[in-house]
Formats: sequence, structure tokens, C-alpha cells
Amino acid sequence: MGRLLTRALTTDLDDLPIRVSAPHARGPQSVKSSDMARSKVTLASGGRRIGAAIIDGVVLSPVIVGYALLPTVSATLWLAVFCFGYFATHHVRSGRTFGKYFMGIKVMSTDFADIGIWTAVWRAGFATLLAFLTAGIGGIIDLAWSFWDPDGQTLHDKVANTWVIVTDQGEVDPYGTSDPHLRR
Repeated sequence: MGRLLTRALTTDLDDLPIRVSAPHARGPQSVKSSDMARSKVTLASGGRRIGAAIIDGVVLSPVIVGYALLPTVSATLWLAVFCFGYFATHHVRSGRTFGKYFMGIKVMSTDFADIGIWTAVWRAGFATLLAFLTAGIGGIIDLAWSFWDPDGQTLHDKVANTWVIVTDQGEVDPYGTSDPHLRR
């Protein structure tokens, strides 16, 4: 590992045999993409992110349906708090919700560290507020944003300085384990 790190720090990026796999990116468009090449991580595609969102929607559907049967302001607020708690808790614990786990992706900060509690709270809070204050339209735009962003980030990724990366394709995991659930 030490030789690889030394080589990465002393070698020009064009000489490294590393490719950033981002289907929507057209070559190295930002400093972030070259940083990702150094760490050998792969950005999650928009399709994987939508798949994870669908799975999370299925996981949350009993709660969503339960609160939908009570169309009151307090029920809507409790639903927002529950959704916020689901995402913030899972992202602090392992960087993954159930949907992200099954789609082989996880959240990490743009400096390649696990996200901390405040980053997870800010990320989940922004996404929850955006979705609930716009009756869901903001949440759809937020998720779709990753399809045209050069670094594959959604709006809540941008405000929290996070990426969603692929962890199931034999890539080097910057955390030292292919399954973060086993190390806790």
C-alpha cells in the first residue's frame, strides 16, 4: 500500500493506469475527478442511485402509506422527521441505506473519509426539506441532477460535499474493507 501511495503522489496522473468510470462524464472535467482517479474509486451511476431510491421507497412504504392515511400537517411533519432519521442514521453508521447496500454503493465525503454526523445531518436535512417543501418535485429534480452533473453529484451531495461511489466491483475500498457493515 505504501509503494502505491508513493507512486500515486509522485507520478503524473496521465501515467497512472487508472480510469474514472463515470458514464456521464466526458474525460477529466474537474479537480474532483482527478482526485478520484488517485484513490481508485468509481462514481455511482444515476441508474444505481435511482435503484437505491426505489428500494428505500419500498422499505419506507409502510410508514409512508400509514401517514398518507392521516392527511394532516402533523402527520406530514412526522413523516419528514422519520425519513430524515432513516437517511441520517444509516449514512452516519455505514454510508449506506438498505437501497444503497443492495445496489453496491455508498456515501463518502469528497476528501475520501467517512461522513460524520454533521455531514449526514446536513445532507439528509437538505434532501428532506427540498422534497417535502416542494411536494416531492424538488426531490425528483435533486435525484435527476446526478445525470448531468460532471461529478455525478445530486444537489444534496453538493451542499454536503459528498459523493456516492461504487463498492461492489472489485475497486479498492478507501476504508480498507469491502463491506463496512462487517467492521462495526
